[in-house]
Amino acid sequence: MVLFASLPLSVLASGFVWTETQPLGDTDQWWHVTLSLDGQYMVGAVEEGRMYYSSNRGGSWAETQPAGNTTKDWRDVNISDNGSVILAASYIGRLYLSTTSASTWVETQPSGNSDRTWIAVDMSNNGQVLMAAQYNNRLYVSTTTGATWSEVRPAGDIDKSWFNVATNDDGSILIAGTINGSTLYRSTNGGVTWEEIQPISHPSAYWQGLGMSNDGSIIALADGTTSVDDLHVSHDGGDNWELQYMPVTGTQRSWREVHVSGNGDYALAGSGDGVTGGDRIFIGTFDDTNPSTPGVPETSSPTENTTPSWTWSSSTDSAAGLSSTSPYYFEWSTDSNFASGVNNATTAIPTFTHVSTLTSGTWYFRVRASDAVNNYSSYATGSVTITEPETTSSGGGSSGGRRNKSVISNTEEDSENSVVSTSSTQNQLIAKLQDILRGLGFYKGSSTGLLDQVTIAAVQAFLEKSGREDIIYPKYNITTSKLGDLARSLSLGRDLYLGMTGEDVRSLQVLLNSLGYQIAENGIGSLGNESTYFGQFTELALRKLQIENSITPALGYFGPRSKTYLLRATGQ
Repeated sequence: MVLFASLPLSVLASGFVWTETQPLGDTDQWWHVTLSLDGQYMVGAVEEGRMYYSSNRGGSWAETQPAGNTTKDWRDVNISDNGSVILAASYIGRLYLSTTSASTWVETQPSGNSDRTWIAVDMSNNGQVLMAAQYNNRLYVSTTTGATWSEVRPAGDIDKSWFNVATNDDGSILIAGTINGSTLYRSTNGGVTWEEIQPISHPSAYWQGLGMSNDGSIIALADGTTSVDDLHVSHDGGDNWELQYMPVTGTQRSWREVHVSGNGDYALAGSGDGVTGGDRIFIGTFDDTNPSTPGVPETSSPTENTTPSWTWSSSTDSAAGLSSTSPYYFEWSTDSNFASGVNNATTAIPTFTHVSTLTSGTWYFRVRASDAVNNYSSYATGSVTITEPETTSSGGGSSGGRRNKSVISNTEEDSENSVVSTSSTQNQLIAKLQDILRGLGFYKGSSTGLLDQVTIAAVQAFLEKSGREDIIYPKYNITTSKLGDLARSLSLGRDLYLGMTGEDVRSLQVLLNSLGYQIAENGIGSLGNESTYFGQFTELALRKLQIENSITPALGYFGPRSKTYLLRATGQ
């Protein structure tokens, strides 16, 4: 039997952290367990064995003997909120009642002085309303703490395979379940009239446990089959059901009983599948601590990339720990309130790249974390603006025509006066290069500091003449041919933006550093220490290049216009 006394809805949305307790050591099939409102008092009953009682939340246990010093086939036990009233059922035996916290016991007989197939018992919070069920027989209710009993008939005047019963706090709502057909019956008037309520279809289920919250809104069913070990929960008194988790994961167990204290802070679960290592009692301490909120999800924005990548800082959880499978759940939508058009996914790591393309416009993205017992953090929200792809164009000589190319080569269409726009730092470097080339006889003009077609032709003439590749940009120790190779490779590759990784990112950093747009003064990203990660410093350096050379939009996104500029800047 599963009892959820005074259990808030948050308990079933979250969970317990479990530790094992063994009154008898590593033995016996624990068929039934129960505990008081605050978890102080606990009772455990062994099939074909004895009954044990703890008054210190499982710290120590003592044997209690309702029927004298004999072994009984105990099938159910229940306790009042204050731990004083205990009702125990013996299969092919009697019902036993204690009103003294297990110190003394008396028999109570709903159906005469004879042994019966008692299978399930339950009681109201104060122990005044008692409920008892016989297997393949009848149901009985007492409103006088066992002094008198009356028969109730959920299915009419017939015997049923009753297996579990439950009451709410005052005994006005009664639930009775069978194992044949997994049928449940509900009464909302103390057993006067009944109606059938059906959980989800589960033909192989064996509803071993049944419990109900104080107000009757939460009903829980536990499956006792070893191959399933499910828990089904209703939050609306049995009208609708959902599949939830069992308290101990990792090993399938035949759960015989789960009981949650009325205040929801403690739980007790017993398994008894009759196999080695399968018979245990577990004590649960309720974990309602939410994981920390993930960091704000970030991506490059605005961007032409229609499958952006998001990153955020990891969440932490100090109790049960983050979920071991996919702790991050996220949604994206063009609706900032996430009321419509919402897409969702999960991931095990704090990053996500869209697979399906996003349309142009502003998209909103939010992420939350879950822990091992289904507590959830608050959402962290970010946004991205997807822009239309750039159209790259370039003026061509005296023709004044426009060309739509990612790679612009030096053809007759380019006039001798075509000039690649450069920064002031680059102008000084180019003027020095012109001085060197003039001294070697390859350049006839003055030191203008402009990277025009005459200067580029002089560099190419020198390389062809000498067969050397050691003409360098002064101060930056890199050959012009190598820069050209890198620019050509990047022009044919993918667009690059914040968060990406790869050797093409390293190539871009080399070009930026060599052309005077320093990633970092020292350490990772500095000249000679370029990395494969496109971080914020790479984005800033690229934006500086774009701003100084009138490449729009200057957002730090390496697209067609930036690729074209680098080709021309390196003489390609």
